Formats: sequence, C-alpha cells, structure tokens
Amino acid sequence: MNLQSLTASLAANRIMRQLAVALVLGSFGLGLWPAAGLAQAPVPGSSALVLPAGARPFSQPTYVGLGVLEQQQDTFGFTKKGYGALLIQQPLGPGKAVEFNLICGGSGTVFFRPGVSGTITGNSTSDAARYSIGITCDKSGWSLALNGAVWTTVDDKSRWTFDKRREVLTYWPATEKAQEKLAAEKIAPISILNRPIPVRVEYHPDSLALYVDGALAMVLPGRDFGGPAGIYVFQGAKLSAVQVGTAVAAGAFLNVTLDQLANDRFADRKLPAAQTVTSGGVPFRLSPGDRNMLNLKDARWIDAVANPSSYYEDYDNGAPFMNDSRMPMVRVPVADYSAAHVLAYAVADAKTSPVLTLRAGSYDVRGQTLQHDFAVAVPTTAELSGAGARVVDTPLGKLAHTVVPFSAVFGQDLAARPTMEIEITKEVHMQRRSPDPNRFRYRPQGLPSGVRIAAITLEKSPLQLRLASGVPGHVFELPEQPRFTLTLQNITASVQPYQVVVRTRHLDGDSVTLTAGQIADLKGSVAAGQTKSVTFVPGFAKLGYYDLAVDIQVSGPAGAERALTRRTTYAVLPPDTRKHRETSPFGVWDFTGGHYSSSDPDQVGPLYRKAGIRYGMFSFKPEDRAKYGVLCGNEPKIIYSERDKSYTTTVEKYFERNTDTRKQVALILHEDSISGNHVQRVPDIFHDRPPYQLQANDNPALDEQKRFRNLLEKCIEGAKAVKAKYPGIHLRLGNGPLPTKEELLRAKFPAELFDSLGNESGTYGRMPETQPPDYVGFGSSLWMDRQLLDHYGYKDKPVTQCYEICYPNTNPGNLAPETQANYFIRHAMHSLIWGVPEIRMGCISDVGNSYRFSNWGASGILYKMPELNAKPSYVAYATMTRMLDGAKSPRLLETGSTSVYAVEFDRPQPGSHVTCVWNVNGTREVVFEFAADARAEVTDAQGNPPASVRREGAGKLSLTASERPCFIVAHAKIAGIRTLAPSTPLTRPAGQLQTLVPNPSGHWQALWKVIPTRDPELEAYNFMNPRRRGDFHVETVRAEGILPPPPALLSAVKVTPRPIATGKPTMPMYSTLALNHSVTLTGQPTSIAIQIKGNSGWGRIIFELRDASGQVWRSIGAAQRGEISPWLLDWMPKEMQQQNAGDKQVKKLADWNTDDVWGRARINFDGWQYLDFPLPGNFPGDRTVWPANSQWKFDRDGIVHYPLSLTGITVEIPEKVLKLHQFGPVPDPSIQFGEILAVTRVERWLLPRSASAGRDAKFDRLPLELTPRESD
Repeated sequence: MNLQSLTASLAANRIMRQLAVALVLGSFGLGLWPAAGLAQAPVPGSSALVLPAGARPFSQPTYVGLGVLEQQQDTFGFTKKGYGALLIQQPLGPGKAVEFNLICGGSGTVFFRPGVSGTITGNSTSDAARYSIGITCDKSGWSLALNGAVWTTVDDKSRWTFDKRREVLTYWPATEKAQEKLAAEKIAPISILNRPIPVRVEYHPDSLALYVDGALAMVLPGRDFGGPAGIYVFQGAKLSAVQVGTAVAAGAFLNVTLDQLANDRFADRKLPAAQTVTSGGVPFRLSPGDRNMLNLKDARWIDAVANPSSYYEDYDNGAPFMNDSRMPMVRVPVADYSAAHVLAYAVADAKTSPVLTLRAGSYDVRGQTLQHDFAVAVPTTAELSGAGARVVDTPLGKLAHTVVPFSAVFGQDLAARPTMEIEITKEVHMQRRSPDPNRFRYRPQGLPSGVRIAAITLEKSPLQLRLASGVPGHVFELPEQPRFTLTLQNITASVQPYQVVVRTRHLDGDSVTLTAGQIADLKGSVAAGQTKSVTFVPGFAKLGYYDLAVDIQVSGPAGAERALTRRTTYAVLPPDTRKHRETSPFGVWDFTGGHYSSSDPDQVGPLYRKAGIRYGMFSFKPEDRAKYGVLCGNEPKIIYSERDKSYTTTVEKYFERNTDTRKQVALILHEDSISGNHVQRVPDIFHDRPPYQLQANDNPALDEQKRFRNLLEKCIEGAKAVKAKYPGIHLRLGNGPLPTKEELLRAKFPAELFDSLGNESGTYGRMPETQPPDYVGFGSSLWMDRQLLDHYGYKDKPVTQCYEICYPNTNPGNLAPETQANYFIRHAMHSLIWGVPEIRMGCISDVGNSYRFSNWGASGILYKMPELNAKPSYVAYATMTRMLDGAKSPRLLETGSTSVYAVEFDRPQPGSHVTCVWNVNGTREVVFEFAADARAEVTDAQGNPPASVRREGAGKLSLTASERPCFIVAHAKIAGIRTLAPSTPLTRPAGQLQTLVPNPSGHWQALWKVIPTRDPELEAYNFMNPRRRGDFHVETVRAEGILPPPPALLSAVKVTPRPIATGKPTMPMYSTLALNHSVTLTGQPTSIAIQIKGNSGWGRIIFELRDASGQVWRSIGAAQRGEISPWLLDWMPKEMQQQNAGDKQVKKLADWNTDDVWGRARINFDGWQYLDFPLPGNFPGDRTVWPANSQWKFDRDGIVHYPLSLTGITVEIPEKVLKLHQFGPVPDPSIQFGEILAVTRVERWLLPRSASAGRDAKFDRLPLELTPRESD
C-alpha cells in the first residue's frame, strides 16, 4: 500500500479512532503490517552514527541535512525530486521534546524516528531506527493519518510493525454525506493545506507522546528512545521552526490545552501568551489570543434529531472533525484520575443548564466504546459572590474553581490503549431510541449549556489502582473461595497513605462491609515509587451473584482527600455435579473477538465449563473447544458459490474447519425475506384479512413474485445438492421471519428436502410468555411455527431453533440485569417443552464496542471486555444447567392460573423429578402435593433455597412463586398444585398522584361511553397485532378482593367479552371507552396508572390522550419514519432495501418493538394491581424524547405540548391464551378496572448522569450504587 492509497483509505475515518498500539513497556501485541517502502531498513543496533559524504550542516549547529532536503530560512523542504531528512544530532532522551511545524501543500508525509544509528543517508527505507511515528496529510488537506511503528523481528524476518487501527485527525470529513450534513448547519469547509501545523514529540521514560495542533494525538509506548533523531520528509511536506525543548514533566496535575477548542473569549480580555494561575495548589493554564473561552452553548448530541438506529452510531466515534464546538473533545494519557479542576462560570439564564459533564473513556465505534460520566453544577455568575463558590481572580476575570470528582476508577479497563478521550459537554441523560427502540444509551440532552470554561486541569490519583482475582469472570466454583487483590502503585516521590473499604451486596440485597478493623492491610501506606498488593476475601453468605465495590481514600492537593471506587461483580457457584453435559441442549452466541469481545479461548473457556454450557465458542479451534467440553455453536448456511458453481462449498468448508461437529446440520435460509412489505405482517393463517399477494413489478428489483421464485428455486436446488453430498444431514428451513416461512410451506416445499422448521426469535425486551400473534416473541413464535407446519401439511416435521435466537438486553433503559436472568430460564422452558435439541440463547458476554447499545449487543450473560465479569444471568444459566442436568420429558402441570407455571422433568436418577416453577408477574402462594411422601429440595435461580419454602406435612410443600424461577427436586411426581388466591396488597404507585378518574360511585355510564364503531387504526396500525372489534358487556360491580380491604366499599367497571363469530383466536378483541368529559393532567407527569383486577388473560389497557395543541397520543407505538430497521437490512435483499424506505404506506404502520414491547400494560396477573404505564415527553431545549415515546403513537409533531388530557381507554382482551404449548381460553375472561391516576416521579432518566462522589439529589448516581449495573 503506497502512501497515497493509505491516505485515501484513511480520509473517511474519524478523529477519535483508537490507537490500540497495545504496546506496554516495549511489548507489542499487534497484527504485522509491512509498510511499503519501509521493510528493507537494517536492524537497528548500537553502532555509531555515520554520516554520508553529502551531509550538510544547517544553521543550527546540531542540524544536518541529508539527501536533497534544503533549508530556506527556518523552513526545510524540497526543490527537486528525491528523498531527504533532517538529522538532529544533539542528545535526546527523557525530558526532551522536539517541536516543528508541518506544512503540507498536498499529499505529504513525515516520519519522526528517534535513536537512529548506523550509516544515515536520509532514505527512510534504508536508515536504521527502532521506532517510527508517521504523519501523512491527504491531498485535500482534510486529515492527518498517524502511525506508530516498531522495528521487530518475527519468524526471522525484520520489518516495521504497525497497528492495524491507525489514528486519523480529521479536520474535514471526506464523505459527501458527512459534508452535506455540515453544510446544512452552515459549517464552512476546513483545510490545513499550507497552514503550519504545530507538532511536538515529547520523550518520556516509557513512551513518546505526539502532540498535533496543541493536542495529544498519540502515545507510542517503548524504551530506549535516546540518541540522535531523524525527521524524514517526503515530497509535498515541509518543516519549519524546528527546535529542541523540554518535555512537560509528569506530576500530580495535567493541564489540558484548550487553545484549539476555544471558541469565544471572556469580555474584552486577551492574553498575549498562555498564563498559569494557581488555586488551592492546582495550576491552571489560560489560553492566549482572541479566543480564550470554551463556550459550551453549542455542545450537544449532534445526531439528536436523526436518533439513528444503526448497529454502530457515529457519536461513539467522537467528534466529526477536529475542534468541533458541537462535541468538544480532548485526549489524555490513560490513568486513574481522581478529579478534574475547572475554572469556569455558568451564565445565570433559566434557558440554559449550569451542568458540566466530562465523559471520559474511549470513543472507538468499532473498537472499545466506553464512557464514564462525571458531572457537577458550575456556579452561575449570580452565585460567584455566594458562600459556596471558590472564586479565583484571574487575568480573564473572576472564575469559579469547581472540582469534578472522578470517583469511578476505570483506568484498568483501558489498559490495552495508551490514551483516552474526554468529551466536554452538557447534561447527559438516558436515551432510548424512538420510534423503534433498538438503541439504548446515554447522550448529551436537554437545555443548552450555560457553562463557560477558561481552563481544565486533571488531577492524577497518587495511587494507581488495579483490582483482579486471577479467575476468569470472577466466577468462583466451590471449594474455590472468592479472593481479590488490589494493587496500589505509588506514582509520586513521597509516601502515600490509603484507606480501603470493601462493600459487597448479594442480588437478594444482603450486604457486608469490610474495613481495616477486619483486615489490617485495608489501611496503610505505599512507599514512594513502589507498588503494594492488598489481598482480601470478600466472603459470601450464600451462592449466587454479588456486586463488589472497593472504596479507597487517597490524598489530594492542599490536604484534601479523594474518594475513589472500583466496581465489579463476582459469582459463587456450588461444586460442579453435572454428569450429562454431553447431552445438554444449552448454548450461547459467541462473537469470538468480533465487536470487541474476547478472542482468548482460555479466558472464555473456563466460563463455559463452569456455566455448564455445551454449545458456543464459534470461531475458536476445535482443540480449544474440546479443552473446555464445548461444541461449535453455529451452523452453516447453504449458499451458492459462483466461483465453485456449487451449493455445497460453504457447508464443506464448515465441516472441514469444525471437525468436532457431532451432528451435521445446515440452514436453508437464514434471515432471508421476500421484501420489506412482505415481512411486516402476520402470516395469513393467524388473521381473517385477505391473504398477502406477492406483487409483480416492472422494476425487477422490486418484483416480489420473481424474488420468491428465485428464492424457492435456490432453496430446492441447494437442499438437493447438500442432501446428496451428506445423506444424513439435518436441514432446517426458514430460520428467519415467519411470513417467509409461510410462503415456502404454502408453495409445498418438498418435505424430503428439509427436516425441521427453523425458528429465529429475537425476543429483545419481550417477556418470555408474550402472546401470539407477536412472532418476535419467544414462546409465541415457536407456537406459531408449529401452527404453520400443521396447517400446511407438515405435521411430522419438528420445530427447531437456529444458532441466533433470544436477545434480552441489559443496556440502559432496557431490561434490569435480574430480569434478564429470570427471562433466560423462562425462555428456555418454552424451547424445552417443544423438544428443541439445541437452545442457544443470548451471548456469552456483552460486546465492548458501540454495538453494545443495540438490541443485540448487551444480551450477554457476562459483562463486557476486558473483565468479562458475571451478570446475574450467568448464575441463572449455571443453576439451570445444573438442575436440569440430564433431565428429559418436560410436561406442563396444571396450576389453576395461566400466569403460574410449573414444568416437570424426569431426572436421570430413577424415580427422581425436577420441576421449574415461576409466576409471570409478582408473587403467588402455591401448594404442591406429591404422589408419595418425598422430601423435596427447592433451589432458586441463584442456587439457594428460597426463604418462602414451607413444608406442610407428608408429601406437601408450599412456596411463594415469583418472577425468579425456582427448581423443586423430589423423588416423586407432583400429584397436584393449588395456587392460592392473590394475597399481595394493592399499593398505589409511588410519586405525586393526581386522580384522573375515580372508582365509579354509580353507573359506569356516568363516566364512560362505549364507541360503537370499528377503529381502523386499532385493526391495521400494529402489523404484528391485527385486532378485531369485540362485543363486550360492561357493568358496574363491587370491587372485591382488594387487600387490605378498603375502609369504604369501592366499585369497579367490569368488562366481559361475549363470543363473536368474526376473526380468529389469535386476533385480540378490543372495545374503546371514551370519557364523557376529558380530564386534564396537571404539570408534566411521568406515567399514568390504572387500577386493574386481572384474570391472567393477557389483556391490555391502551390509553388515549390529547395535548394542548390538539395532538392525539395513543399507547400503541410510534409510527415508522421510512428508514430501514437494522433487522430489515439483515433480512432484505439489497436490491429491495429502498422499497421500504420509499413506500409511503410503511410510514402509516407502527415501527418494530413499539407496541408495549416490555408488557407494561399487560394484564398477566390475577387479583388487583396497578398498571403503571410511562408517559411521553420531551427534554427541554433540544426536545429529545423521553424513554417512553417509542411506545406512543402521535399524529402531529411528536412533541408533547402540555397540558395533556385523558380522553379514553381501549380494553384489549384475547380470546385465548398461550401457556407454553397449550392455547386455550382462561377460566374467567372478564377484567375489572377502577381509578386512573397521573403519576409524577423524579425518574432516574430525568436527572443528569454522574459518577462523581457526594450525595446530590439533582444527579443520577446509579453508576456508583451497589446494585446490578446496566450494560453502559
């Protein structure tokens, strides 16, 4: 690759691409890149420097010109073709710095090489050096590409070794699309052609630090940089103002240079040169010139309006171009910083926010994506005279010295890279994407910032921390005991005291605190420049998942103390008693290095073994999998090879690579569809609407009939070829959207060419028990696949699941970690009841890049790299595989309620059985009677006996069934189950409440009226939920069964569906009740709650509101915007992807995952509860959406104009309910409802996010709370 093509390939990249040189103390962990024109240099050694005869001394005594490099005044360049270099002969080493201006007139490159030796000619391909830093300008002057390299010998061959991910400083984006976006904001193009760019290379004992344009651009770790240095100049580049200076000495403080980010100035103050002021022992550097203020008025989430749905998000790659005031960013060396000191003030304006957020971590969209938020409220100009402000008189005026504690310790998470980024921005809030909620993350949102910054200084912790256990994932299997080591490295020249407190919390809430009173080493000191290790045993009272926090007090400036916290998790498992793992059906997805996941089999392998997982480790070698008892978890897809003219090539190569495959399986299709329109519908057999007609089109790219004919033909040809090559192979048909499978079966796909119908349910945030006809739901899609087979004449074919299923995620605003754990077990019961042979749910770990915030990337049972520490789901998985070890013949037991589940299995031990029990929503008391007097043992999903277990004499046991499954092991079958009446007290939601509609005091019609006509929106808008108008009997009844009994009798509205002749049982019935008089909601409430007496019939309440502008809001999901959802991109052929984006009809449909995807309005319980459904809203200022907006349809601008008014509700009641594999009516089809409330709460997402220490109710401190953390 020549320099020009290298530059062109880099030009489209972003400013904050990770430089993962992975070089620690001189040791590289890199891919090998022989650079063009460089691979012939001799191996550098200690030979003396020899100058050629043509070397020319320049004006400075120690500067020598080599080759055809010429000097004109203080500028070095070329007037004729050839090569050349500037040699700096004076001694260089730690403490020194080489500075120069780089001037590019087009494509140009400079190499800086320290420690050159041997015969030096000025030719970069032949001169010897150990290290190299390359800077290349593209021909347009839009970017600088940076390369760090080391001369290495691998396999007896010496060459320059480069990082595969090169650093690019983008001054102006190269892509037309990006340029158009900037032009729309009237941002003028930027070019650095012929502009002197300051470059500074600092020598440190263990690294070279490269500064470009005043900002740290790259750190090249290594050793022995001393000796002369050569600056190799290529045509198109010039050097000027070359000088040797002094490197900034490492110390307790790091001044952040804001010169290039400065976009305003304080009053009329202008400094002729940079100045330093001190406050409380902290030095601050003030920027010189006309611009000496970083004004955050423009700082924001640039893509807030688009709210992109892509797998990767541009935001996670950092600013679009250097010094972008919309996303101000700086880069600093990776370290544990204890605080940031800021000289600033905030304007006193109610239309701005005084909150400053520093987002520290890694902005590398495809590499490591990690952001920790540290936020404070900066004193306003009106508060500078107050008692709480620390005011500093500076040449720029009075400014507040504000401390931003960096309380969360995360340096060890960035150990693979030498630098990290800090975004300087406004308030940060949780943002769940809308309309399709397929991205969950934190973003700068809300009012524009009123903060005006003069200087930022980072304070390094005097003790650098590392917390480790030496055990992969911190998963301890008894008799192994939990044990951690805290390593404290003193980076100062004085003794540093410390005090440590260790806090642990079990998932159930049991907590323990350890101090120096129990472990003496938790308090002490570390000698200057030394490292000390403190080992402690956090202990455990019971099995399961634990959160762990290590709090350490260290010294700060002027006698201050800093509190730092390192958070992690660990798990304690019982001894491995599994004897039948070789027959286990359980597995997980494994990216094996993709999306910044682990590529080390010895890191993930032990975690597979301890969890009892049989399938996974996709791309690892068979011998690596065999070491840990794992089989390859993925399967080949039959694809026609144009090169080989064969359908069997992909399958053959898969079996050649994966020699440990015990069962030959291949997929006929995987994530394939006919078109975007075709896939956005429920299969015809589940509704009474006209069947879908495949459309012909003059444009072959949009011809559905032709597309399906080709698809069917290739499937048949491919299946025949593979069956002929592998007669015993099992072929799974479909493995994608149900509408595609229906067309294949309707077309009479040859039965002899497939062995099962392949299911690929994504699930996402849905409950495992989600009902038909939602074919993304886990249990519902399995049942619907079965119905397709039966309806179209394939009753002998089973339903199986491919290797890509079930993604319940724990990213911000999605499922709680414990909920994910519960769901995995409950999902598995659906697969087991259908006899699915391989069940590969979720992922072995969350991924580490921007994909983590998608609907797939946080579905791991472990947290992200580099720790891969346990989630609650890991323990749940391990408990499930242990309790079901060798279990067979699952059967659903009758419990008396469609929300209480009990699935009994036969265990390998004769006469022994295990039963999995759970309740869908809340808790229920359940009594079990056994066929014989057998002592039963009960284990919950965390491996412990539930506290609620009560033994009631011979052969009888009772417990509280909850959303967390438990397992009952007994040497007798369960003869009967009795679910007791609901006993949970009816409690109003927390928060400020407004009664919108009271319990009826008389006839229900005094408040309500039934809308007698059909509602086309309810029947057609939600493409996966085609409803039909029901015939409901409505009456006022006494509200019985409320606990505790209310002091006065209450009435309720009872709704009972009558049988109707139209539609199919998979089409829910509805009836809309409008209020006679709408009711106004005061203020800006966060949710609406309704009192419900449920029947576990999976009915639902839909709310309808109107805002002050007349806009109607209905809780049936936000409409599509015409863009293509990520899974449509997976499913659709490329030639048809524009069909969905351009079809106006599509925009009239609800988007994916918007129709109450989390089941918040579902009546999946018995007895009285409040359904508490989040309301829509917008953050002030930028009007970004609240998390719930995706679940609401609106008919105008999508902005809530207060006040809201409640106008009515819709009651949705299914005719039948699916319970695992049984589809039937509930005993009592009626539901009752009472009062409706508006609820106003201080929700977490309303508060600015901050991991800074100190209690402040104005901030969301979740990052520091000792609870299972989201995958942030």
